[in-house]
Amino acid sequence: MVEEFEGDIPCSSVAVDSIIRFATAGTIWGLCIGPYDGRKKGLAGIARSSFVVRSAGKYGLQSGLFAGVFSTTRCGIQRYRRQKDWVNACIAGGVAGAAFAARTRSWIQVFGMAALMSTICSAADYSNTRSLGIGSCFGFRIIVPSLKSPSSASSRQRLLSELGSVR
Repeated sequence: MVEEFEGDIPCSSVAVDSIIRFATAGTIWGLCIGPYDGRKKGLAGIARSSFVVRSAGKYGLQSGLFAGVFSTTRCGIQRYRRQKDWVNACIAGGVAGAAFAARTRSWIQVFGMAALMSTICSAADYSNTRSLGIGSCFGFRIIVPSLKSPSSASSRQRLLSELGSVR
């Protein structure tokens, strides 16, 4: 699993890219969930609009912060270890989860969130390293062979067998 890192993208570029992507996703989520929460609280008019904007900003900032901490930590660990494997995602997920939960000031929640995010990110990264793995924790990589191409008959058979619907 040792790979050369010459010519790789700098960690700062990876961090900025993930921050922009996830902050945008968080903002969109805030714009979707804000009206619902505002209606649930009984807000109307300008108060509701203001609540939606604050909600969008809050979710965007939190998502961007989490993605920035994760991607920067993962890239730094990757460069330090000189390996691209699931361990980097495990450590970065733990650090990002702990940083995100640190504002609760509860050690139980900090350790719990660190363990949860470490597990989720490790599993996503591990599944991405498999030949037919789908997904990556904050990587946006989805690897699925084309099911219509005749050259991928063995890939199609492997995919179908993994999904449990072998003919």
